[in-house]
Amino acid sequence: MIMNGTRFRRILACAIFWISTAMAAAEERLTVLLVQDSDFVPFMYSDNEGAAGIYTDILRAAAARLPDYDISITASAWQRAKFLVETGRAHGLIGSYYTPSQRPWIHRYSVPFITDQITVFCREGINAANWVYPDDYAGLRFTNNAGFATPGDAFLKMVAERKIDLIEEQTTEQNLRLLELGRADCYVQDEVTVNNVLSEQAFEKIRPVARIRAETVHVGYSQHWTGITSGQFIEDMDAVLEAMRADGTIQAIISRATGGS
Repeated sequence: MIMNGTRFRRILACAIFWISTAMAAAEERLTVLLVQDSDFVPFMYSDNEGAAGIYTDILRAAAARLPDYDISITASAWQRAKFLVETGRAHGLIGSYYTPSQRPWIHRYSVPFITDQITVFCREGINAANWVYPDDYAGLRFTNNAGFATPGDAFLKMVAERKIDLIEEQTTEQNLRLLELGRADCYVQDEVTVNNVLSEQAFEKIRPVARIRAETVHVGYSQHWTGITSGQFIEDMDAVLEAMRADGTIQAIISRATGGS
């Protein structure tokens, strides 16, 4: 069958139209780069396949419900991850607590999607049961994950005033090892993260001594990413995270990773 010229031109025009439409739709998809810590097991870390962890799984599940966006998640050392967001090289920091005084370069926070229990861990015999945090811990040496604001503003103020000595290591395991070896006295961190390490390591001298507060976990968006486009994405992401919390998706991800806790 020989196709006449008019019919061929019509088919070609239709093909060009649909290809152009598909290309325009692809170009309209907003690319969003989110970054997280590379060594904060089980919440954020990096494995052979890239970014991983509970927070990662939650955000990837959210991304699957947002087909109009091309959402990429990468992992770096926490200090590097913060730098990327602070300088606008990444749009959002996964895993930030609400810390406006410590991170003024975050202009907006997502709705919370997990709540962490922040606990003081010390070497056995260091503290008294009635101590008030952080005031009664003056004179001690604490260790902390590099760049983390977990110990809180009052604690960091005491560090700045040299009332508390602070050293920093990259990972939770490295920090706990300093306690076990007697090179530091106490450590403030999320309970699940510490218990995850303690269940794997033969540390015998470390005890939880005070649960000091709960902290909500967010995506913190860069001050360099503002306007209608960013605002729409943040609202869409918030709506999906709220829906995932309501329908049990977030809890299912947490339970799968922590064995039901």
